[in-house]
Amino acid sequence: MTKEMEHIRDRDQTYSPDESIPILEETLKNTDDNMSKFVEPHLREYREPEVIHSGERSYFGTIPSFGWSVPMTFTFPEKWNQHMRPRLSQIPDVLPMALRYLVWRVYIWLKGRQPFIDMFTLEGKQIYGVPLGGIGSGSIGRGFKGQFCRFQMTPGLYTYEVVHANQFIVSVRDTQGTRLYQKVLTGASDPGTLSAWDWSYDASNGDYLGLYPRAWYTYRIPEENITLKCEQISPVIPNNYKDSCLPVATFLWSIQNESSEPKDISLTFTFKNGTGTKNDAAKKCSTVSFQVNKDGVPIHGVALEHVIEGIQTTYGIGCLEKPDVSVTHMISFDLKDGSDIWHKLSRNGRLDTESCSYEISKGEVGIAVNSAGLVQSNSSLEMVFCLVWDQPLVYFKGKEHIFKRRYTRYISREIEHPGDKETTVAVQNLMAYTLSHFSQWDENITDWQNPILNDK
Repeated sequence: MTKEMEHIRDRDQTYSPDESIPILEETLKNTDDNMSKFVEPHLREYREPEVIHSGERSYFGTIPSFGWSVPMTFTFPEKWNQHMRPRLSQIPDVLPMALRYLVWRVYIWLKGRQPFIDMFTLEGKQIYGVPLGGIGSGSIGRGFKGQFCRFQMTPGLYTYEVVHANQFIVSVRDTQGTRLYQKVLTGASDPGTLSAWDWSYDASNGDYLGLYPRAWYTYRIPEENITLKCEQISPVIPNNYKDSCLPVATFLWSIQNESSEPKDISLTFTFKNGTGTKNDAAKKCSTVSFQVNKDGVPIHGVALEHVIEGIQTTYGIGCLEKPDVSVTHMISFDLKDGSDIWHKLSRNGRLDTESCSYEISKGEVGIAVNSAGLVQSNSSLEMVFCLVWDQPLVYFKGKEHIFKRRYTRYISREIEHPGDKETTVAVQNLMAYTLSHFSQWDENITDWQNPILNDK
């Protein structure tokens, strides 16, 4: 354990407001009237097709009828940004505050710190959906077209880049091993990077529904009679702060083969270090694959250790191993054109199986996990992926004040086997807890929201 962890002040840093916030009925009524003009056209009910599940337990539930629902081709009719432009008549009132802000900004700059109130680099985009992660653990945003974007890994600081290497890729083969289909599952346009990847998925065949803290992505592949649905779950649960403070998210995929032939289908989850900024390449990165059974939960994944804004951080991506799927991984892939991982998937829809590690002193690294299985005709198959991030310490005022995140009370970092890192152990334990509790979280969130959605 590091010296910082040993000497950290051991006190609660819990958000526990003593007073409730009153509901302003008149304000809400006016807001509802205005919002209904825009929202109602995009609310629609989803109907589940009749499919026969394999013998494995089914985790995927019904996509709800309520939420913000749009096709992946959707564009907002009005264009807005975050920049405030006061009228001439307002300048006398705003000027004192602006001068005070400029003085503070110069003071922060002289201290070598980044301002947590940054009025000059607001770069929000009209792409955002439901973010990932619990409360007080940092967050990773997602777009309604499937992007990973708007990272908030450092308290008060946001980055707005879309990280194009963070994706889900689908590969479809027939029973003879012939590749039928392989594309990135995104409704966004070709980003002009990772040129070996096929970015031509038809966004008109995709839909999104967001109902915080969950979201549902639907991808139809009509040429193969396949439908993929992804339920994204983050643990934000009333009266359960232990689970609600976890830096985790689950992606529960239901793959439906509505064709007359069995198909070998694989999903690959890719992720890179950092948050998409130029600083991603400035520090050391290391990765390690693992295949463990924690408390009866079989996990296959990869841990990626790196630094974000001077804070040691470890991403982890993994899959729940089940009898009806095989899981493989890749501890490093080329982020220039992505040809190495794309060609591996093109050969047989799988990645690597051997346990290994990788390290570079400076640069960027991409990792991947792959889950594959045979989906019979008119049947479905479920795959469970998870994303976790271990960032046990948070800094305020540079490093003048250092605190532990709350989840470190519950997630063990104790090394059990020689050669392991405590960061890897923490990632494994976060994954094990997530993959053993996500179905309960899903049920708890449904029970919490249904009485409101159904006007009970």
